[in-house]
Formats: sequence, structure tokens, C-alpha cells
Amino acid sequence: MINKFNEVLTQTGERLKGILTHLDPRLKDDAREIRLRVGSPIALTCKSGQIMLHQFPLADRELIDSVYCNLCKYSVYSCQNQITEGFISLSGGHRAGICGTAVTEGGAITAIRDITSINIRIAGEYIGCSNEIICTAFSHSVCGLLLAGAPATGKTTLLRDIARQLSERNMRVTLIDERGELSGIADGVIGSSLGDCCDVFFGYPKEEAILQSIRCMSPEVIVCDEIGTEKEVRAISSCMNSGVSVICSVHAGDVYELSRKRQAVEILLTGAIEKVAILRKNAPVCTLDAVINTEVILSEISRSDYHTDGDLLNRLGHEAGHKRAAYTAQAN
Repeated sequence: MINKFNEVLTQTGERLKGILTHLDPRLKDDAREIRLRVGSPIALTCKSGQIMLHQFPLADRELIDSVYCNLCKYSVYSCQNQITEGFISLSGGHRAGICGTAVTEGGAITAIRDITSINIRIAGEYIGCSNEIICTAFSHSVCGLLLAGAPATGKTTLLRDIARQLSERNMRVTLIDERGELSGIADGVIGSSLGDCCDVFFGYPKEEAILQSIRCMSPEVIVCDEIGTEKEVRAISSCMNSGVSVICSVHAGDVYELSRKRQAVEILLTGAIEKVAILRKNAPVCTLDAVINTEVILSEISRSDYHTDGDLLNRLGHEAGHKRAAYTAQAN
């Protein structure tokens, strides 16, 4: 991770680089995020929690503006689409979250000005981190898999390593990388280890990339992260009807939280996902908690009465079969 930390610093400008270059190597190795807040100490998010670097000057407006300009490569306009969504993609798969004052037009964010906070997430590439999931979930054969975990539990890192391992087994893998975090792509060069049988769709809307991949690349496996829209769910249902295994992720810390997310349940109802891997919260990154068959989760949801969304519960309890049939007909 020290190399990854230093790689990030080269993209933040000379001032922050000069401050953090001589940081204790142990902290560099442990760091997962670099956080800058106007008027506050520079902070690192590490395995043990947040560490405030009081030995360095506070992050002032000049530092924030300098880092922001460097992250944008002094072309805010070229990054505008990403910035309005709150982030900037960096070389190497890193990403910077941006917080400031929104400029809106017609109810939509058109720009962000007066940046007050920057959170740089350091991409981790842990070769072999998905071994346990692969052995547990794919003990007989590769199947549709949903990774569910809270933020910073390692979903993206695991997806990247799963794609690599399957690619190295000579399986045709398509990686849908909307923001460049999975492949570390920059200027057409892939920065992450993905094996020799992996094709990368970068910058495409997920639903378009999934459908184009099925039509044009004849994949055996499609890997993508953060599924959340109805269009993306419909595209995933197409994978099932095309004989393609889909491996994707959602933000959900446990089965209870998963069951309360409408789009997550919709994904399970497509029939494209056979197993769900739950990542453990408050544990080292990429720690597997459990692998559960989708049918078990859907059955448990339909029997439970803890939902506040009665409409969703009724649909799960009485119309799951109809929903599966509807997705199948729609995809065909």
C-alpha cells in the first residue's frame, strides 16, 4: 500500500506531496483514505480508525484549492460530469470525493464550487483476497454472485480480484468499470492486474455496457459494482437469459439491510443471482462473513414481518414467481 499511497500523492500537487512524503511508512501502508477539511488537521482513515495528523499544518483554503486543481489536472471543465456526482477518478483506480457548495439549475446539480472537503480513497489491490469467496461460492462452478457490504469493507477490491482469478482460469470476463476504480484505467492503459482474458468497458453506463457486452464480447462472466437502478437490474436479468454469470455488488451491511433495499431485492428476484456473499463490518477489509443461497434469503424475507414497506413484503410473499417470469419475458 505504500506504493499506492505515493502514487496518489503524485496526483495531488507538490504542496500536499511535500507534507506527506516523509510520513511514517507504517501509516502509509495502513492508510485507506486521505481526508482534507478546511481548517482541520489532515486525516488518514486506517484499519484502526481515523488518525488526525496534528504534527502537520491545518488544511487551509490554499491547500484544498491546490489539491483540487491537481486532481482535475487543471481542467475542471473536463471533469465536470464526475464532479457533479461528487467525485473525481484518478489514475491507478483511486478516487477523490468532493464536498462543497452545489450550483443547481432546474433541480439538477450543474457544478460544485467552494470546495471544503476532499476525501481521497486509495485503491487497494490485494492479490488473492478473494480466495475464500471463490472457494466457498464457486465450489462447484461459477455462478451469479452478489457482494453485499457496508462502505469500506472491500467490495471493489474483491470484485477486481475475482475478475483477475477467473480471467487467469481462461474464462472470458467482461469488467464493467464506469468510474475506473476496478481496472485502474487511465488514458487507455489498465493499471490493475486482470489477467489475459478480461475485457474492460470503461465510462459506459452500466446497463449499456452489460447489454453491449452480451451482444458483442460473448462473455462467460460479467463483473460490475454498485448496482442500484431499475435499468441496471433489467440488464442483469438479460445475463441470466444469455447464459452469462454476473458478479456485482450493493451497499448493504447485512441481510436485514439488504432485504430493506428495494433494488437489491429486485436483483435477487431476477434469478441471475444464485448466492449472496456478506462482508463483515468492523473487520479487516475483504473479510467474508457468510455466503447464503438467494432462495434462502428470499424465503426468509417473505416470512418476516419486520419490513415497514408493506407493499414490498406483499410482493415478495405472493408475487416472487410472477416477478421472475416477468423479468424472463422482458429479457427475451
